[in-house]
Amino acid sequence: MTKRTKKVGATGKYGVRYGASLRKQVKKMEISQHSKYTCAFCGKTTVKRTAVGIWDCKGCGKKLAGGAYLLSYVQFLPPTTVSYGIQLDLPEGNISGKQTSNMYHLQQDTCCRCFPFDNPSSERNC
Repeated sequence: MTKRTKKVGATGKYGVRYGASLRKQVKKMEISQHSKYTCAFCGKTTVKRTAVGIWDCKGCGKKLAGGAYLLSYVQFLPPTTVSYGIQLDLPEGNISGKQTSNMYHLQQDTCCRCFPFDNPSSERNC
């Protein structure tokens, strides 16, 4: 039988060279860059890295731009809800959100909302 590695995994090919801490860093990067990720477009776990910063979904065929070793670095941040405040000097209309004097506080997760000043009821995504 062949010799197996217990702790070092994919970095066993380096042997005792380069130091333990550098091999641990390389192991972390190699695991993340060779794993499959979930596609934001089709929802399948078929996104793989093709080159540095280029990720390809085998399910829907889309090419994505991302990090060198991870598809997205944002997924490791704690989930937060960002509040955006927009100063509007308009009468009350059907703009969604809480109004405090002239400030509309909108709860958003990923994108900001744009309100044209000529027609405040026509809300659109940026």
